[in-house]
Amino acid sequence: MQVEWEGQVVLLSLTEFWIVYALARHPGHVKNRQQLMDAANVVLDDNTITSHVKRIRRKFQSIDPKFDAVQTSTAWATDGSIEHIEHDQRFQPRAAMSIRLKLLLLGLATLVLPWAGCRYAREMESALREGEQNSLLSVAQTIASSLQGRVDLLYREPTP
Repeated sequence: MQVEWEGQVVLLSLTEFWIVYALARHPGHVKNRQQLMDAANVVLDDNTITSHVKRIRRKFQSIDPKFDAVQTSTAWATDGSIEHIEHDQRFQPRAAMSIRLKLLLLGLATLVLPWAGCRYAREMESALREGEQNSLLSVAQTIASSLQGRVDLLYREPTP
């Protein structure tokens, strides 16, 4: 896996990539080790997460010696234990789409909306017609069942 920093490619393992993704997704937010494991979709020892974070720092510092975007803080947990947490300072995910691609997608969306609305209207019309037919059929069946065996109601002889 690879990411870009200061215009240069940084090669990362899959776990390192997901850790960087979790940190870069919400710049400035603090993540504890468990959250980083969840983001990487792995179950690891705390020390292994620390090793991954150190390797990530080294890889970025090999490109940018002043790299300090990933920082570790120490916090006291509610149970009295010490917890190390990672947070980023400068990771800003860059949009990979050009303005032309964005405009193309916007244009396609403006074409799709009327088509979807027309399709919805046709489906509603079909459902309403089917409901009307079912209603008429049930009325006809009700009348037929009430008149069954009552021929005298249909064919009366005129009274003089």
